[in-house]
Amino acid sequence: MALNDREINLIGANYANLVRATDNNGIKREHFSNLESFIKNNKPDIAVDFSTVKATKKNCLFLVENGIKCIIGITGLLEKFLEEFKSLVIKNKAPSIISSNMATGVNIFFKIASILALYLEDWDIEIIHNNMRSFISTTH
Repeated sequence: MALNDREINLIGANYANLVRATDNNGIKREHFSNLESFIKNNKPDIAVDFSTVKATKKNCLFLVENGIKCIIGITGLLEKFLEEFKSLVIKNKAPSIISSNMATGVNIFFKIASILALYLEDWDIEIIHNNMRSFISTTH
């Protein structure tokens, strides 16, 4: 829908050359090494972050400090960051969304787990992750 809306300009900020150079949808793509100058030159309303915990902590704090709304979709953010981020969101009036994982399968799992939790109150369940890390995922 955003691609068809003439009032929305989409900019793909390619920080680590992970985005392909050509785009069939006409999205403007830019490589940048300095977030501050990128923000100054492009003046975005919203930033979408699917990067890493380290990058999100640095970049999204800077973004909301500058009044830019964020959509964050990574796992591993600690409570300390979340509290600081929330405080800056409120202070700078930059409402944002954080989803620990936006993968469909994980969200189905979250829903199933919330339903099962009602019936398994006295159970002790442990989920063991295989510690594998894909190129795109920030899950570890």
